[in-house]
Amino acid sequence: YFCNRYKMASSGPHLVNLYWHFGKEMLSDFVSFKDRPSGSFIISGRISYEQLVQMINAKCQFEEGWTIQEITMMISQPDGSWNPAILNNDSFEWIYYFPSMSMVYLHLSLQANTPVTQFEDLTPCYGGVFDVEGTSTSHVHNFGEGTSREWAADEDDEDFIPGEDDFTDETSETESDRSVNEESEPEFIEEEHPFPSGGRHIYREMGECDPSRIDANEYAIPLWNGDIETIRLNTVFRSKEEAQTGIMAWNVDRLREIRTKDSNKKTFKVVYNSNADVPCLWKARVNKARRRDDLWEVTEWTDQHTCMQQVGRNDHRNVTAHMIANLIINKIQRKVEYKINMVQADVKQCWKVDVSYKKAWHGRKKAIECVYESTDSWSFFLRNLRRYVVGGSTQICILSDRDVGLRSAIESLPDWQEPAAYHRICLRHLRSNVVTRFRSKKIRDWCWELGSQLSKRKFRQTKERLREFNLDAYNYLFNIPLDRWTLYGDEKCRWGTLTTNMSESYNNVLKGVRFLPCRALVDTTFHKTLDLFRQEQNKSSRCRTPIAREHYAAFLQLEQTAATHDVECTEYNRSMYAVTTGL
Repeated sequence: YFCNRYKMASSGPHLVNLYWHFGKEMLSDFVSFKDRPSGSFIISGRISYEQLVQMINAKCQFEEGWTIQEITMMISQPDGSWNPAILNNDSFEWIYYFPSMSMVYLHLSLQANTPVTQFEDLTPCYGGVFDVEGTSTSHVHNFGEGTSREWAADEDDEDFIPGEDDFTDETSETESDRSVNEESEPEFIEEEHPFPSGGRHIYREMGECDPSRIDANEYAIPLWNGDIETIRLNTVFRSKEEAQTGIMAWNVDRLREIRTKDSNKKTFKVVYNSNADVPCLWKARVNKARRRDDLWEVTEWTDQHTCMQQVGRNDHRNVTAHMIANLIINKIQRKVEYKINMVQADVKQCWKVDVSYKKAWHGRKKAIECVYESTDSWSFFLRNLRRYVVGGSTQICILSDRDVGLRSAIESLPDWQEPAAYHRICLRHLRSNVVTRFRSKKIRDWCWELGSQLSKRKFRQTKERLREFNLDAYNYLFNIPLDRWTLYGDEKCRWGTLTTNMSESYNNVLKGVRFLPCRALVDTTFHKTLDLFRQEQNKSSRCRTPIAREHYAAFLQLEQTAATHDVECTEYNRSMYAVTTGL
């Protein structure tokens, strides 16, 4: 039937794309796959059936014990589909009868030569073994010359056209982040697995699981080895963070975005992030393992997405700074001056996603903090700061974000505890964390108003508005001691300073200096500081206002507002006054 309908086409090049998963479906006029190609090769001329099998084996590199069982051709016609089997040279000849604008799909089925594999049952009521026969399928589709509707939809696979830490919350953005820009030269680093089983990881800093305590023999299914293709039901992870990272990477590889539906100390559940009319049925749940509460096990898993919608490769929202830090942390250990463009190249190579400069910068920052900003390094820094800079001075205020290593170091050093020194939180970092968690402009504004407010009455009013609007945001903020983040409860220890903008700005002045050798670092810091003072001195010499222009403009505005207030002396000897604010 087919040979009578079409004449023999040319034996010109045919592009063969390999599909490693099972998500296919026959639509009205073409075959659709739910996964993008995982590899390809070209048939440049007429070949035999045996040569086709050899080319597929060479490309796929099947594990020992697996052989090709059957190759089926999938053909869609206006009057129905036709699926002939390719068994020999004669049946393979049919491929050359296709017109140049049509598409031919080959479905490849594999068979395991090893008949039986034994696994240990993990259920507590059964201590024996059970037998499982291994079967798997893979998919191949063969493109003729020209294009089609399916090829047009997937042609971006060649160009990798590009596509907010939460699961996780994203790292906070500072004012100087917007001006960060580094000139860098390309450098070649040996390729590593994106999630190496050894080395240091962000999630291991959380202290959830000590890998040295894990006995892999306790589980029939081994601990996750970092390969996203091995994630399935009953896969065991070392920590919740590792499970989140692995599942996100699995979905990023398939150009899907997911969101957290439920998360607590014992479980988390994720689903597909889509507002489509026909929902995607993909979902996954990970719980604390029954036999080891420091491990996490996949208890619900869907192998395939049931939707056709894919996201672009431009700054995929699930590729977070946390994931990027896990990807590059071993390289940061070997070479701290790892360039941003190299981080972007690593992400592109691993997940086929283009990330922004800002996100790559934040990922590198988190990796550097994990490697170098530990409790020991902060303790070393603070001891020498007290010895050589601060001396015996008291009422020193340390203003920072909520860094765990720094906080632990301060708690372990008596010279840096109250009343000798005070530790306060940067209000802008705190506000960024609040925005990441609750996504509300009102909460964002109220957080800043609470932190910067001095009036007791106005502080209480804003506090009540926040409680009525969002109780979770209220609890999040007021579980932090007021003296740590508000001027109202600070008792003048932070000298009215709300943020770390001054240090962030100076860090931008010294951009690139940290990567220099010690002697060059000291010299460059000295000369850049001199240049900065010279520039500011020139500005101040040309100033025609009593104080800096920006501050003087703010002063005049406050003075104008104060003119509407009434002031009444209530106790002359103690200089007590009552101020009534105007409208």
